[in-house]
Amino acid sequence: PLEKEILLQPYTCFRVLNDPIQFTDSEKDLIKIELVIEGTAYAGTYFISQYGQKVFWFGRQNKARWNFANVGYGTVNNDHELTIQWGDLPLAHDKYTGLLKLKLSLVYQSMVKIYDSNKIFWGTEFRRISNEYLDKFEIDKNMKWKTADDISGCWEGDDGSCYIIGTCQNQIYWLAIDKNNRWSHTGVGTYNNNIISMNWSDLIIGQDRFHGEIECRIILSNKISIVKCIHGQFLTKELTKTS
Repeated sequence: PLEKEILLQPYTCFRVLNDPIQFTDSEKDLIKIELVIEGTAYAGTYFISQYGQKVFWFGRQNKARWNFANVGYGTVNNDHELTIQWGDLPLAHDKYTGLLKLKLSLVYQSMVKIYDSNKIFWGTEFRRISNEYLDKFEIDKNMKWKTADDISGCWEGDDGSCYIIGTCQNQIYWLAIDKNNRWSHTGVGTYNNNIISMNWSDLIIGQDRFHGEIECRIILSNKISIVKCIHGQFLTKELTKTS
């Protein structure tokens, strides 16, 4: 059966707001949280896709004072609660991970953070925005972390794609982008010894609309091989670390 798009129909982009800004209007204190496109309170932008109950995102700094870029993977339940495991990427200076729970509005136009496992995720309010913003999807490939001692860093696929990988303990997070910007996907998983297990999903650029599970093997400190497609198809077969 076809998978129903129950959250994002089929792609969307959320912009996360800062803590509500207090301002005075007609001698009344108001909470300014509704402005999204024209507002100045927003902190980051999140590119989100969904497949059935599975949800994937890539988030990055927009006008926040802090520098961040992260990916996340989780599920949405019948009570309109989204649970996301997220981790930072070396595209930015932050290096954190955690678990979030977000309450979705009934019409899927907003989300509110209701749980933060480490109390380090700054965003609290999310508002859906126009997909026109996605035309500006670009990244800086200069790594902001020290990446020489583990598999974090920038990797090149045998198909010319670019993979930005971040790790924390046994968790692994990545953002992959085609060399011609025809597709992009995120991946979240775990690794044990030299075996990596990943859930991945295409994002909102290009025409591809795939997701799946793969198993990878760390061959050398600078070489990763994709050895099994457990679900779905996967173009890249081998990764080589470049920085």
